[in-house]
Amino acid sequence: MKASSLLAGLSMALSVVLAGTSALAQPDYPAKPVKVVVPYDAGGPVDIMGRIVLDKLSERLGQQFLIEHRPGAATRIGTENVVRAEPDGYTLLYTAVSAIITLALTEQENLGFDVSEDLEPVASTHTGAYVLYVNPTLGINSAADLITKAKEQPGAFSYSSTGVGAHTYFTSELFKHLSGTDILHVPYKGTNPATQAVVSNEVSMVFGSPVLHKQYGETGQLKALGVTSLEPLSQFPDLKPLNETVLGFSSTYSFTFFAPKGTPEEIAEKLNAEIGEVLKLDDVREKILAIGEPDGSSRQKVREDIARELNTMTNLVKEVGLKLTE
Repeated sequence: MKASSLLAGLSMALSVVLAGTSALAQPDYPAKPVKVVVPYDAGGPVDIMGRIVLDKLSERLGQQFLIEHRPGAATRIGTENVVRAEPDGYTLLYTAVSAIITLALTEQENLGFDVSEDLEPVASTHTGAYVLYVNPTLGINSAADLITKAKEQPGAFSYSSTGVGAHTYFTSELFKHLSGTDILHVPYKGTNPATQAVVSNEVSMVFGSPVLHKQYGETGQLKALGVTSLEPLSQFPDLKPLNETVLGFSSTYSFTFFAPKGTPEEIAEKLNAEIGEVLKLDDVREKILAIGEPDGSSRQKVREDIARELNTMTNLVKEVGLKLTE
């Protein structure tokens, strides 16, 4: 073979390789609109926060990030839609990490996929914590007081949640386990009924959103005993972490973007960086601070946070023999 022919062949081969590399790197991503699946109904907190972040992300990257609602089966329908999608960066999932963990604990054997392995964390928008509320007529003024009285009267106190398998259910059971108390679970169909049950003294306590503090806590309808995060919340710095009373106890939640397994690293890293910049915007931060703390963590930290919480809940299920379904 002539040298000129050999060089021509090598040149053509190199061009093909470089073209493939360029396609994989996708420097112009996104080159078309991106679908973002939200596995909840429209108008909820995940939907609202998703739109706040995605509107800004669309402006920054010059392509629309469009929410598509796929509610149903405790987020399984929307989650599976993303797991089965082409891993090219044009289909994302935005959901509560607690929903991913709940699926892993309650539905893993029936899913046909592994949510902890088949979804790649991209970026968390914010983290939040619960506040422990009790009915003020109980005369309980601290977490220590609650624990003491609950131990004196096993089964006399109760907590509400949105049902077996809900994140507040796991949070409440973790509190019971670590505090050594016997508190009855009373499930309700929805956050509002679960809250109203404590306001009306149908049940004794609930782990609820910090937003409820302004509506019920500051008006005296509920008594706030502390927060489930390891640090005080910026919006309510006077509420102490429950961990100070119940060692080892913490429970937080986060809203996070995921991509199908196999999505190119450069795309996931680009999205992580760009979403991080969006979270620094004053108007975005202000809206997030009303409900939680802006996140913007690296993808590795998001992975570690998810793995740690999954491990905590898995151990709780094993140690207590916790029921996972109704």
